[in-house]
Amino acid sequence: MGLSLGDTSFAKFYKREGIKEGKEKGKQEVAVNLLELGVDLETIIKATGLTSTEIEKLKKK
Repeated sequence: MGLSLGDTSFAKFYKREGIKEGKEKGKQEVAVNLLELGVDLETIIKATGLTSTEIEKLKKK
């Protein structure tokens, strides 16, 4: 009998962090797709919740 990683607060913390990172990556991917479609900056900001600075960084990638 032992503890699984799912039972520890350490694992729960990293699971939450992973989910948060995944959501952020998803927002960035949507923003890039919208940029490629020629969608205006204000609409991308509203659709993704990203800031104009974050979106400008994505343009440079």
